[in-house]
Amino acid sequence: MSPAKIPTEQTMRLSTLRTALLFGSVFLAGVAVGLASTLIGHFNRDLGVGTAFAQESDRAASYSLLALFGFVFECVRTEVAGRI
Repeated sequence: MSPAKIPTEQTMRLSTLRTALLFGSVFLAGVAVGLASTLIGHFNRDLGVGTAFAQESDRAASYSLLALFGFVFECVRTEVAGRI
């Protein structure tokens, strides 16, 4: 039969089957990704994957650089805002 001659009831069944297969596939893919991420998290040391840590640095130097950035930002903002 051509698609134009399929009865309405059969079309509804095919549509329902297609939707159910789509949702089932998405569900199974989610389960697989969840299991894979759990296994990777559990065995990350065995796989050679290390955890990223922040670098230790001098906090006083960081705050002085932030203060300098803030000062420069305010100077530029007042100059540009004053011209507009």
